[in-house]
Amino acid sequence: VVFMSVGSITLVSIAKKSTLGIVETEAFCRLQLEYLYAQLIFNFTDQIQTNFRHNPGYDLRSIMSSEDNLLHSLLDESGPEGNAGPFLVGGVQSVFPISHKIRKKISQVLQSVGSKTENLAFALIVLGDKLVSLVQPSYRPHQLKVSDLHLILHFLSKQPGMLTSELWIPMCLPRFNSSGFLYAYTFCLDVEMKLCLVLISSHS
Repeated sequence: VVFMSVGSITLVSIAKKSTLGIVETEAFCRLQLEYLYAQLIFNFTDQIQTNFRHNPGYDLRSIMSSEDNLLHSLLDESGPEGNAGPFLVGGVQSVFPISHKIRKKISQVLQSVGSKTENLAFALIVLGDKLVSLVQPSYRPHQLKVSDLHLILHFLSKQPGMLTSELWIPMCLPRFNSSGFLYAYTFCLDVEMKLCLVLISSHS
């Protein structure tokens, strides 16, 4: 049993040996709880902490609704029977192998899009739940952290309309700015391959 308190919120993980015979360690459970809390901030910003400070009896379930599915799927993916590797090593899954020339060309296209798009923070090409290319500021403090990138890829892979329509989605990146939303525009370039363009802007 692992507890993790962040401000007014306490998260609890109760683990047992998985069907694969894997026993989750305290560090592994804590990592999952950190991602669980990050997913809450991703959906609601750190305003949820303010809500609890002003009203200790505040029921978070009142605003959860469909976010429950995101939390469950994040736990399944990062658990020992999911695809925990990228979470444990602090990396994200990318499309590999891929020609260096192709990846460079994709990045150049993203850069050209970024130079013509006002208030653009990040530009991504994703294939399903895998990263193909990412263009971001060269200034390190303004770059995406791996945990935020995990949340973006996980969230987008669970959107039912991702492959059939353009979407404009608010999202809060906890390690970038936990108190406000960025806005992601998504457009599917190839439905069969699940190849999508994602532009993340500071303005709606």
